[in-house]
Formats: sequence, structure tokens, C-alpha cells
Amino acid sequence: MTPLHAICRDRIKPFNWHKGMAEKLFDVCDERQQPVRIDARDDSGRTALQLAAKSLRADDVDALLARGADLGPGFVFPKQSNLDEWLGSTSRKESHFVEIKLLLASSVLAICESLERRGAYELSRADDTRTVMRLFLRAGLCETPWLRGCVGRMRELESFAETAKEKQMKPGVSFCDVFWAKGGEKRARKLLSYRDYFEFARGDRLRHHRFLSELMTVHLCEQMGRRFFKRWALEPLQRLTHHTLPWFCYDMIMENGELSNADLWRIFVADERLSS
Repeated sequence: MTPLHAICRDRIKPFNWHKGMAEKLFDVCDERQQPVRIDARDDSGRTALQLAAKSLRADDVDALLARGADLGPGFVFPKQSNLDEWLGSTSRKESHFVEIKLLLASSVLAICESLERRGAYELSRADDTRTVMRLFLRAGLCETPWLRGCVGRMRELESFAETAKEKQMKPGVSFCDVFWAKGGEKRARKLLSYRDYFEFARGDRLRHHRFLSELMTVHLCEQMGRRFFKRWALEPLQRLTHHTLPWFCYDMIMENGELSNADLWRIFVADERLSS
């Protein structure tokens, strides 16, 4: 086992100051002109990239890919069993229960973003996509009509809106910029990447968000996951309706905001069942 394996095998945690450790190791080795065996395997035959993905270390996955890490035939996207184990080991009584769920969802999406951005991996609809979408359902991170109504009422509170202006998702982008402005979801899509959500979830900034209750966390995850859910529910919707509508009608259905992530999941599953 190499130092890189040791770094990447530790599961990510909220408020973890030891972030970006793979990149720091690369920087130190570069300064000393020491080579790093990026694709070395441990005693179980796993590479650092495989361990980083399994441990949901999105920043280290990105750093390894930037250094040319090879996915190879042995690379495995995080399995449902890994995510279920993490959720199952987290008690609602833990002080950081809400942050852990947000971190879990954002890290999975950030890993997807890194893999696809670098052209390193193509998500499997049957396995990988289903795993990501089911995570949101099983973790209770899909907004219900009741929760959506609660968020709407919270937005009407002047004191809450003022607090949202002060809280930063990332430098220069506040909660208010994303969720209180007109076209909040589209605006969020332009201002925030999955990696931004991930850094927010694991960073110290979250400690100062006392107003970030579980209700707001679910709303945040609903917004964060919407792009992914829409992307993978579009073709199933077209197949279920036998492609009878013009393309712009499907676009309107997806963009009007009436369909929740839970609705999009039902479309995805209905298509799966008809296709099987």
C-alpha cells in the first residue's frame, strides 16, 4: 500500500480539514522531484482512484484524474450497498446528521461530474444512474409537496430572507442569489457546480448555517439533484409517451418546475419496468 492508498481509503467526513490531501501529496512530491505511482495497486488489487471513489472523496478523485489516473477495467462506481452502509451507520441523533446526508449526495454527484467532464467514464443507466437517484430517495432528500409549501412560507419571512443574503454557498454567491431570485433552479445551475455543493457541504462555512435545518437541506438537495434527475428522466418520458409530442413540449415539461425529483424518479422506474 502506498501513501496515496492510505489517503484515499478514508471515508469523507463533514468539517474535514484534511481535504485535498491527494493534491497536497502530489505538490510535495513535485517539489522533491519524487515520482508518485498513481496506478499502483494495494494488496487487494485496488488503485487509489478506486478507493477514492468508494470513499466518496470527490476532490481526490478529481486530483487523480487530473494526474492521468487510469480507470482501467477494474474501476467500479460507488455501489448502492456502499451508500446504504454509510446511511445505515449514521444515526439521526448525531449532531451532524443533516450535513452528512448533504455531503453524501453532493460527493456522489461531484464524482459523476469529474468522471464525465474528463471523458473518463460513462455512467450506466441501469446501475450507476439508478444508484444515484435511489440515494436521494432512500436518504429522504426528495422534496414532498408539504416540504415545498414549508419552504415557500419560509421565503415569506423577512428575517429568514435577510439571513439567506448573508450566508454564502461559495464566495460571491449567497443562498438568496440562488433560491430567492427569479428562476432559482436555472440560476443555481449557472452559479453552482456539483463540486461547489460538495465543498459547501464539507467546508467550515456550514457550521455557521444554523438556519440550515433538515427542511432546507432537503430543499437544497432537491435543487442540486434536479439537473441529474431531468437528464435521466427525459428519454424515459419520451418513450413512455411514444415520442408523440414535439421536442419543445418535452423541454417545457421538464423546465416548468412542476415535476419534483420524486416524480422524475417514477418516470425513470416506469420506463425500466416496461422495458424489462
